[in-house]
Amino acid sequence: MAKKKNQSFNMPYPWVRIYWTDPTSRAEWQTKKDLETFNPTLCVETGYLFNQKKGITRVFSSYNIGDDGSIDDYGCTTVIPSKLITKIEYGTFKPTRGPRPSRNR
Repeated sequence: MAKKKNQSFNMPYPWVRIYWTDPTSRAEWQTKKDLETFNPTLCVETGYLFNQKKGITRVFSSYNIGDDGSIDDYGCTTVIPSKLITKIEYGTFKPTRGPRPSRNR
């Protein structure tokens, strides 16, 4: 039986918001006060949590779906050293399978 277009599919990855600290540097002269108040940057990454292995957290936010309904390729990927992560929030998001684009334009 053929799958219907615009059919929902089971996303195997959780949607997350990851807070992490990014080392920051400056190549300029700073006063003692400036240096004492100079801190890493708090960053926020959102997307699907691909995995967390060997100290690395992998996230993606774009993907394409093959003819069999599974994910073929991952895009907008980010890898973060897990030691830099301060918090992960899990959310819910129900993606839908859109219509297949026409290959004949």
